[in-house]
Amino acid sequence: MCVNGIGNAQNLLYIDMPTYFTWDASAKEWKVRRRGYAIGRMPIASPQSGERFFLRILLCHVHGPTCFTDLCTIDGNVYSTIRAACQARGLINDDQEYDDCLREATGIQTGLQLRALFLLILCDCTPSDPRDLWDKYAEHLADDCQTRLQRLGLHNPTESQAIDHCLCLLHQLLRLHDHTLPVFSLPNPHQNLDLNTDPGQEIGFSEQEFEARVSQLSPLQLNAYSAVTASVTSDSASLFFLDRPSGTGKTTVIRLILAYIRSQGYTAIAVASTGIAAQLLPYGRTAHFQFGIPVPITADGISFLRKGTQAENLLNSAKLIVGDESPCQHRYCFQCVDRLLQDFRSSNKFFGGITILFAGDFRQTLPVIPRASMAQSAAASIQHTSFWEGVNHLHLTENLRIQTSNLVPTAIEKARNFASWILQVGDGDPRLAVVDTFISIPTKYLVQPQTLTALLLHVYDHLPGIAENRAQFFAARAILAPHNDTVDMVNSHML
Repeated sequence: MCVNGIGNAQNLLYIDMPTYFTWDASAKEWKVRRRGYAIGRMPIASPQSGERFFLRILLCHVHGPTCFTDLCTIDGNVYSTIRAACQARGLINDDQEYDDCLREATGIQTGLQLRALFLLILCDCTPSDPRDLWDKYAEHLADDCQTRLQRLGLHNPTESQAIDHCLCLLHQLLRLHDHTLPVFSLPNPHQNLDLNTDPGQEIGFSEQEFEARVSQLSPLQLNAYSAVTASVTSDSASLFFLDRPSGTGKTTVIRLILAYIRSQGYTAIAVASTGIAAQLLPYGRTAHFQFGIPVPITADGISFLRKGTQAENLLNSAKLIVGDESPCQHRYCFQCVDRLLQDFRSSNKFFGGITILFAGDFRQTLPVIPRASMAQSAAASIQHTSFWEGVNHLHLTENLRIQTSNLVPTAIEKARNFASWILQVGDGDPRLAVVDTFISIPTKYLVQPQTLTALLLHVYDHLPGIAENRAQFFAARAILAPHNDTVDMVNSHML
């Protein structure tokens, strides 16, 4: 129509066409509208849809284009891609801020960290030209991939193979976000170097080191490790809860379980109730992100994940799900995930017949409910779910953190006694000295005199004179307080 100069088509935007013209389905042509009125609509295109997104932008800004070449022509210059034409017209921002971010990060972060940053930029920041960013920083993103390939048994891997392995790793990460490499115009690897055969690769040591770590597990740790891995390999679909006070080596056990299960070719999903806890697990995610748990959660809350997506494929292939810090989450979250997995996997078994390992410590924070009573907080716990009666309980009680410390024997004994007293507090031991519902702290655990100055001198008594040692000195010491006002007061006094 623009070519033939019909009506005023050359002065219209694509979206304005239905207002002035009608489509004759029998003749398969546009005709000038003689009566009525219509508003044009264009299909939605997200930034992740690639050239389709940029084509939509151009059609909303270029009047009377006659062809694709006309759309991509600006001041006599014909641009090779629709994205480049958008950028030349100033319709999209350039990627300078993302370029600066990656360039700065290459000097201080490892390849693993850079890939996580690159993934964040791709999925949450919608850069206009992801391929250009990849071409610039591919070598840095893959700086640890040659070492990874050597651990996997590939001798003398080339730089090209390292780049291919990096693309495979990015593909795995993008799948967790329901995306693929082509969505961002990134190249597919020339070779499939997704070599997931080393049971230690997820936690950074070789197969021999992995076996050594397993042999060093305590009897209680080994029992938990064996029970969970046996359930996965035998398709028992058992439910476990790993009860562990702080310092008993829970994270070590979970990382070894995840590494072993993934090394066998199975899919193991690691989640936690908070982002900080999730970062301690290999490829860990928050439970809300991984399972699409709505916020706020209700008794009949439904996940926003849908069938026919990569998320469904991932959950259908899962053999193990690890949920850390489970006691912190509301029982409605677990019920939502249970309904989701039963729906996706077409199974009426709890969690769709997947082996589940919950972990946490009920002595710590229960689900936080505004203005709730103690009874309401307890009722929101995972212990009040329908599946809890069928959960197998695994216990870790030995404080390994104290045993592996560099303290002198007398200090180790004091630390062990203090850890035992903390457990008594968490368990509500009736032998504790309680006065008017307040627990009386033994004098031997208090700083004397009980003043802020005495506390600061006790914690920071010997400040190193050498600046290089000060970072390690401060990293090994901290004063915790329940309120920000107290923190500000301690910092002001210290400074």
